[in-house]
Amino acid sequence: MEREAWERGALAVERYRAVHGVEDAAALGRTPEGHSAAALEQRHDWGRAGGAVLDAREQLGLADPRDWGSLEQRLEKVAGMLTERPEHELERDMDRGMER
Repeated sequence: MEREAWERGALAVERYRAVHGVEDAAALGRTPEGHSAAALEQRHDWGRAGGAVLDAREQLGLADPRDWGSLEQRLEKVAGMLTERPEHELERDMDRGMER
């Protein structure tokens, strides 16, 4: 069961990286942005891959049951999963009132 959970998460990340050409060192790279059809499709695929990783971590007993928040917020807590956003982008989003 543990091996299957691990493989599902790893395959989801591998598939996402291959389909969307992610070359970043972080597993899922940066959170996709934009409103084009391609960007929305990538965001959907990103969510599926990220969800598979979080599900695998839960099945393997690696998740904190008190960990709540959006998918992005939860993935940010997993080392090496997402590319950190540059400081100027964080400041811009805070100025716009966007939550992280």
